[in-house]
Amino acid sequence: MTTTRNNNNTWVLTYYETIEDAEAGTNAIPVPTAYPSGNGTVFVRVETRSGNPNDAICHQVVTLELIVNPLPVLGTAGVIAPFAFCEQNTDGFNQFLLTDHIDEILVGLDPADYTVRFYLDQANMNNNIALPNQYTNQTAFDQTILVRVENNETGCRSVGQVRLLVEEGAIANPVTATELSTCDIEGDNDGIATFDLTPAGIESLGAQSPVDY
Repeated sequence: MTTTRNNNNTWVLTYYETIEDAEAGTNAIPVPTAYPSGNGTVFVRVETRSGNPNDAICHQVVTLELIVNPLPVLGTAGVIAPFAFCEQNTDGFNQFLLTDHIDEILVGLDPADYTVRFYLDQANMNNNIALPNQYTNQTAFDQTILVRVENNETGCRSVGQVRLLVEEGAIANPVTATELSTCDIEGDNDGIATFDLTPAGIESLGAQSPVDY
């Protein structure tokens, strides 16, 4: 029950699950400030009381729609894929174009329906200090930033983490010294044979360790 004063009158608000209870003033919701519910309707009874027991108590019932909007789901099952950049002889730093990773954050959601902002940390998010779209990581090789996604219609928000990775790039050497050829001895002389491709892969790696690739 909610009570307010208006000059000499007192306004009393009570809440009910059915229109019948609201009209009768019975079975009010006991704790309207913490009412668990999904999508639905409750009924609000508004009474005017003058404080004089001889005066009639007037009331009116209005409906209140309850709507539970879902939060945006980020990434795949709540996990956002890292934003990785590879370069040869890297120093661990790179300028990321953060909006290039929105597809991996929204994963099938329409970007037009959401506002996506990136933040350095929780303190910056609390103060609404967003990162620029072109952002160079401050921690070499591996840095985690925050992303906040807001549904433009409902205002519901979700916050997730995005890892910015700068990794050593692989070198693919031309395959020239190794020739893969065989005779068509497998049966039908149809021009199809089975090859072992691994020698070409080893040549492409050159001095790079196969363990790393």
